[in-house]
This record gives sequence, structure tokens and C-alpha cells, in this order.
Amino acid sequence: MPGRYRIICRVFGGSSVNWFRLYRNNTIVYYYKDQKRVLYELPPESPQESRAIFSVQEEGQYTCQYVVSSVFFRTYFSPVSHPVTVRDLPKPAISVEKDLGETERYRITCSEATISTEKQFTLCKGQHQKNITYEKDGAGTLSHIFILPRNAADTYWCIYLIIGEWLESPFSDPVVISEDVKLQTGPDFTQGNLVRIGLAVLVLILLLFFIAEAFHGWMKRRQS
Repeated sequence: MPGRYRIICRVFGGSSVNWFRLYRNNTIVYYYKDQKRVLYELPPESPQESRAIFSVQEEGQYTCQYVVSSVFFRTYFSPVSHPVTVRDLPKPAISVEKDLGETERYRITCSEATISTEKQFTLCKGQHQKNITYEKDGAGTLSHIFILPRNAADTYWCIYLIIGEWLESPFSDPVVISEDVKLQTGPDFTQGNLVRIGLAVLVLILLLFFIAEAFHGWMKRRQS
């Protein structure tokens, strides 16, 4: 993962945006590329959606600005955005379990219990942490459950967003769903059930045997 935090800069209806710039504590952010100091500028993700996602390591107060340039007009620099404060948030916990019913789907639980404010959890998939949307089971400020299909073998992370502050957490630790796990889980579960059922039947047979022996002895004593 390239950074601890992600900052999203967006312009609604700004299809002509060429670049987004990022500022930290009112100072433009630079990074080093090929041993050269370069402005931290990103183009929009797509012509249909004028936004850019910056990945940063340091805490502080960030603002962003968009740039429009044209061969016919002078370059336009927008006013800077309202600031967002990046502070150290605890990373969420993540766990995965398999639905052992007929669907064989997976349930990934993302949770963070130390901050009680309202959160929006997002599940991310693959090497580049692409945001994905799956069926959700319930909602809450402390945890969220995502339902995945049975063919969901991949690596997953989750993050959460503090509603109101628009502050995003670091990524959780990864969890991996593999084909091997899917194939091993079912037989182990069935075998365990068979063992438990067999023990219960054996105990019942022994109990009936002792009851029959006691009844037989009582009848012999009564006849004598």
C-alpha cells in the first residue's frame, strides 16, 4: 500500500479539469520521482468522474485545488478546498468466515470499536485495493458485514470513513480467501458432525442397556 491515508479531491460537474494539486498545512505537497522533486499533481480518474485520490503518509491539515488549462485560455487555478484534518485513526479489524449452508458464500466483517461516531465501512479487493460493493448484512457504527459470492477468491482489506469529518482510516490487515479454504471447509464440518452424532448414539445405547439390566434385576428380585 503506497500510503497510510487516502485524500479524495472531487469537482462535481467539472469535466474539463486537467489536474488536482494537494496542499498540506497550506504548503503544496511534493514527492520525489527519479531523484527529482515533483509537484504532487494527479489527473482526474476518468473524464466522467472529475476526482483524484492522493495517498499520503503524514498527518496534518490538507486542502486541494484543481487546475484547468487550455490552448485558447489562460491556465485557471481554482480556490483551495475546505481543509480536512488527517489524524491518526486506529485501523479496522477484519475477519472472514464461510457460510456453511447451501450458498457457501463468505461473510467479511469489518469493525472498529474504539470510536463510537458514525462510520461508513468500505471493502477493498485485490493488489490495488479497488473499492467493491457486495451485498451488506446489517449496518452500524462499530462494524459492518459484507456478503461475498462463493467464487470470491482474492485478497481483501477494509477501511472506514468518519462521517462528518470525511476522514478515512488506514487499511486493515489483509485477509485472503483461497480455493483451498473453500474445498477443505465442507468435509471437515461434515466429519465433525458425524463424530458427534456417533458419540450421541453410543451414549444412548449404553443408557438403554443399563436401564434394561436394572429392570431385569428388579424383576428377578420381585419373583424370588
